[in-house]
Amino acid sequence: MWDVRERRENGQLILVGALSLAIVLVGIALVLNASIYAENLATRADQQESGQIVTLEREAAQGAGVAMEHLHHDLDSHTSYTDLESNFDDAIDNWSDWTVRDSAREGQYVDVSVVDTDPYTRGTRITQDDGGTFEPNESDAVVSVDLSTSLLSSINVEYWSVTPGATQVRDFSMDIDPDQLRGDDSTLEIEAQVAETFLAGLDLETAGDEDELIGIGDLSFDDPPFTVAYDVSDDGDIDHSFAIYRAEDASNVNITYYRHDGSGVTQTCTIEDVDSTFTVDVSNGRVEGADGACSDVFEFQSGISDPYQLFFIQGDQVAGNYELVVDESTSSFESGYSGINILDLDLFGLLSDDPTFSDMYQSHPSESSHTSPYSPDSPYIEPALYDATVSLDYQSDSMSYESTVTVAPNEP
Repeated sequence: MWDVRERRENGQLILVGALSLAIVLVGIALVLNASIYAENLATRADQQESGQIVTLEREAAQGAGVAMEHLHHDLDSHTSYTDLESNFDDAIDNWSDWTVRDSAREGQYVDVSVVDTDPYTRGTRITQDDGGTFEPNESDAVVSVDLSTSLLSSINVEYWSVTPGATQVRDFSMDIDPDQLRGDDSTLEIEAQVAETFLAGLDLETAGDEDELIGIGDLSFDDPPFTVAYDVSDDGDIDHSFAIYRAEDASNVNITYYRHDGSGVTQTCTIEDVDSTFTVDVSNGRVEGADGACSDVFEFQSGISDPYQLFFIQGDQVAGNYELVVDESTSSFESGYSGINILDLDLFGLLSDDPTFSDMYQSHPSESSHTSPYSPDSPYIEPALYDATVSLDYQSDSMSYESTVTVAPNEP
């Protein structure tokens, strides 16, 4: 009997031990699950907070960009650089105050401000807003050159330097009246000018090569289409250009890009059924109201890392308004035209008289005269902020983050 009872007690001990071990294991599992759950919650919270910070940075950059563009077009703001910078500081402070109040509800602190050291790059805004042709202030500043290399062709071009030298350019756009565009020839003739004759003649390496003109026949190109040309690094050679002209179907407009590297690469997009003024947003690579995308035509800008000099060619073949911002102060921009020597540029040929700033643009008026009604003759220049640097400071119970953002709206 004793052996039987002893076996029973041993079995009970084993059963109790097994149950105890099971309870311990269940407890460990619960603790681990709780830990993993808490860690997942913390990770998820960190990811959400990181996402909030990214959103705040993006909103700060966008908000500062909108403020900068508004100030550039506000009559009372761009009388001087001091006014621009002061008003921009105020705009950022106001935006930051609103953000702080909104974030405080979530237990967060957010501050956006203009950095203390060298926050601004002072620039110049070039503007034409009278709806006229894209020509300089004085007609004498236009350089007229005959690119004819044989008796079978007559190619006359006129150009002027929109910038005095190599600069960074942003916010370049044009509002164009399609009725003023060149378009009295067939598409074949105009494309021949763009691809084989006119633009090829801009490059010294091909300007004197009669082979470039073979096949053109006896066509006379007295008025090539309006073209924008880029001299990257200001070394005297045109690197990129694009022409805007009416297509053979008069209701359409073509934009043709040409790469000046000997490859003969061209890219054309067509804006269909143009019946009113349309916007060519060069910096952002898009055309307002275009059925066909024109981003490919302006894709070349993404490959330009160096500053460049900008030229308008055949500006009498287009009319409307345009503007762009360059990264030089107005005083530097004006002085850049002093003593400029077209011969040094080696674009087309000789120029008897060096152009001056007043040949190209109207100066910015004094602050006292910068009041309404304000309508200077076009084209003219204004003080502008090319870019500004703002800082973001984010603080919460779980995270501390600081960063800076450079704001340059509509930079290619």
